[in-house]
Amino acid sequence: MAGRYNTWIRQSLIDRLKVHGYHGNRKWYALSYTVLFYDSIDTAEEASEFLIERGHFINETDLAIRFPDFESEFYAIAGPDMYRHAQESLIDGLTDDEGYRTWSPETARKYGFDYTGDGADRPFEVEFRTLGRGGKHVVVVEFDGVTLDADIAECIAGEDWENTGSVSNQWCRKLMGMMDEWDVMLTTANAHECGKYYMTDYIARELGLFD
Repeated sequence: MAGRYNTWIRQSLIDRLKVHGYHGNRKWYALSYTVLFYDSIDTAEEASEFLIERGHFINETDLAIRFPDFESEFYAIAGPDMYRHAQESLIDGLTDDEGYRTWSPETARKYGFDYTGDGADRPFEVEFRTLGRGGKHVVVVEFDGVTLDADIAECIAGEDWENTGSVSNQWCRKLMGMMDEWDVMLTTANAHECGKYYMTDYIARELGLFD
């Protein structure tokens, strides 16, 4: 039974990698996610809404009292620097945010792991890279000690995979689990939500709220 399950896991992983590949910088990456971020905070009304939502002000009256010229101040702040701050923060998060390297208890159980060790008590070893115009392609270069290059599918499907230490059954199950997590996290919708957070943070700092 375990043999059939492991064979199914490996084939399922190969099938999923087929739709996630990306060719960039003259190199093939086996696992990538297209995450578009072209959103922005365009009006003072929208900016005030997000500032209040994030708790920087109690309500619109509080904002108006403290910043009676908020509209003109916002339009002086808004622009390429605000957008660039959000984009750079999104990219930096791939390195700094351990949430991109851990999974939920439900995902751990789904693939036969206790919620301890790798992915839970400590993050998986993952190397991300952003490619393409605006960094819209998030590629997973390495996962848990294995490089996800053009040969990875062949390694996973290899006839001697039962004796291959690096691409083990456990490794395949861990990568499948993290792919479940990344399918939810690495999306355009999440990029826009996080981007608005970073742009709001930028506006608050420019207003001097953190001084």
